[in-house]
Amino acid sequence: YGLAPASPEAKPVTQKHYGLSDDTSTVAPTSETIMLDLRARQISKTELLGVAARLPQCKKLERYVALRTTSHATAEFPRSVNLEWNSLGQQPDALSSFLVAVSESTSVKSLDLRNTSIGRDCASAIGNLLTRNRSIEHLDLRWNSLGPHSEQFILSGLQSNPVIRSIELSGNELSPECLS
Repeated sequence: YGLAPASPEAKPVTQKHYGLSDDTSTVAPTSETIMLDLRARQISKTELLGVAARLPQCKKLERYVALRTTSHATAEFPRSVNLEWNSLGQQPDALSSFLVAVSESTSVKSLDLRNTSIGRDCASAIGNLLTRNRSIEHLDLRWNSLGPHSEQFILSGLQSNPVIRSIELSGNELSPECLS
């Protein structure tokens, strides 16, 4: 697991910085989580739903800090979520709940869902994420199984999103028009 420290004066890295509970059997982002890096962990449905449930709490904490300080620079919240190499597509209901939570997040700037077996059954949730979220700047969906059916949801979401700077879609059997 990796962590990008907020500053040289940052607290010593603990498992909670990685989004893990002390026994490492459950996943839970905290107000100290900067980068939730859960690559290749075979996240269970329960763990994914747990992360989804905790993201709104991080949003409330971020708003509280914003009211109490003049700068977000000192606040540490999940800025990057990496779930690469997990079989999230095999649990579409949990993935859809997770994407709803991320769509409401104001702190997540980068979401990496590459090679997670996401199929067309999650296309609507991805479109809603793109439509509703106003903080994600980078979304990586490479090497999934979205297929041509997903294009309308992705393109519609992108048209209404002024914030996203890059979206990676290669390896999804999408048309060249969608990829350009």
